[in-house]
Amino acid sequence: MAIGRNNYMSFASEKGGAVAARLYTLILSAKHAGIDPEAYLRDVLAAINTTPNREVWRLTPWAWAKSNPESKI
Repeated sequence: MAIGRNNYMSFASEKGGAVAARLYTLILSAKHAGIDPEAYLRDVLAAINTTPNREVWRLTPWAWAKSNPESKI
């Protein structure tokens, strides 16, 4: 926590902190799913705008891991 405290100051607001919490959750979920978080985020952030609402579930770390087996860590 002490190391992160200075890093969290850069978010400068509650909204920034909420965004950071979401990103940390995605990164830890990707690690838990056994995939490379960087590859996952790169792909998902590029695809999110063109993915229909009914298919957003495909962007979860576990669904993404099944369709991208080469990204296992």
